[in-house]
Amino acid sequence: MASKYELITESVNITGNGHHEIRVFVEETRDDGTVIRGLPDVFGIDAVALKLKHNDDPVQWRAWVAGEMKDRYMRRAGVHSEIMKWKNKRFEIG
Repeated sequence: MASKYELITESVNITGNGHHEIRVFVEETRDDGTVIRGLPDVFGIDAVALKLKHNDDPVQWRAWVAGEMKDRYMRRAGVHSEIMKWKNKRFEIG
């Protein structure tokens, strides 16, 4: 069974000029039940961009945010996995 990934919304906000913001992170649940919390990030959108980019549908925007966050999470996890191999290693620097 593969890991399960969820988008978690920590906070939501709307500014005085109608700019919507959400603070989100990815949570990975591994096969063994281990839960890994990804780094949070903030996404914002105004009414014009919502209409033009997501057909005025906040659910489409959320789906886009989820895809972006999962991509970032997977990249960071891959980099971290490689960096963890470096512990106590020596690297020639020339």
